[in-house]
Amino acid sequence: MDRYLEYMGLISIMLLSAASAGCPSKCICSRNSVRCTEKSLMDIPNFETLDNDPIVIDLSSNDIDFITYYALSFDKAEVVQILYLNDSKIIDVDDTAFKELISLRELYLSENLLGDLPPNSFKFNENLIYLDLSFNLFRKMPKIISSSLITLNLMNSGIETVDNDRFMDLPNLKYLNLQRNNIRFMDVEIFKYLPKLSNIQLEYNSWKCTCESVQMFNFLHTNGKINIKEPIQCKTENDFFIRIFDEFGVLKSVGDLCSQNKHNFSYNFGGEFNEIEWLPKRINQKEKIYKQTAESNIPVSQKKPEESQKLAKICDVSNNKCMEYCIEYVTTFRFSTYLTFFIILLFTFVIGFILGSLICGQRKSIAENNSASYNSLLKRDNIV
Repeated sequence: MDRYLEYMGLISIMLLSAASAGCPSKCICSRNSVRCTEKSLMDIPNFETLDNDPIVIDLSSNDIDFITYYALSFDKAEVVQILYLNDSKIIDVDDTAFKELISLRELYLSENLLGDLPPNSFKFNENLIYLDLSFNLFRKMPKIISSSLITLNLMNSGIETVDNDRFMDLPNLKYLNLQRNNIRFMDVEIFKYLPKLSNIQLEYNSWKCTCESVQMFNFLHTNGKINIKEPIQCKTENDFFIRIFDEFGVLKSVGDLCSQNKHNFSYNFGGEFNEIEWLPKRINQKEKIYKQTAESNIPVSQKKPEESQKLAKICDVSNNKCMEYCIEYVTTFRFSTYLTFFIILLFTFVIGFILGSLICGQRKSIAENNSASYNSLLKRDNIV
């Protein structure tokens, strides 16, 4: 019986060794996957020894700074369909790095340090349908060439400019996420290169308040490509944010302004229409201040301040709705304020002087007592 158990143990060890023989160190391999996450890898492991069919390769959360062609050109490369390279400190990618991954469908390159990408990076991946490039360091949107790509995620990637040729080679793109970047302008003509686009997310950017922006958003809304439930706003030169659509998808007063200036699409309406006015910090609490816009004479009154804040009412020009919010209240210094401050300072000085005198007197008394004690001791010594 003991010998039988020994044989079974040896067989199990041999089977386990055979199963892991083709798996790179620091990785865990199964029938259809290779997972090497959070292993502090500085290079992509050698996958030439793989015995399985790796449909999924996960290399996320490592320290790989550069992706070369040779790192991903191995015998089983044509089997890979999903590749995770997110959160791996990648700085650069070779223009043919993914060339051998001919079956690749999903590629995750988010949360890296990419500042640019070679245009041909995904040209040879004819089955690629999902590409995640979010949370990178692009200042200009990278040019991507892919005849198969359907979904492109570039959220929160520091993008400031989008050139007109960025979408020329993405004929099948349907979903585009450009949320939370620093984009100020996009030419409406860009979208003629995206005939199959069905949804684009552009919220939380710093769109310029010009009629060009209104024209672009109106085009996207009319063709059902944006979700108006998300805040579609533009930013004025004074750092105000104006909502272009209301909750029903109707162009607000900015639409009327652009209709009046339809021959000047660069017309900046930021100075003409401020949904939220700038309110001065120094305000006399007894008086009411009225703010007016170019579109309406709706007054904005300020109520009595409470402690360090003041309530202000701001009215929406287009639908006459008002909202209240708090602004910082700065006390106006007058003669009485300075007099009070002087009295407090004088009182503090007097108290300090009295306390100092008491302390000095107490120390002098202690010194005199010590001296008297010392003299009495000398007299005793002389008598003796």
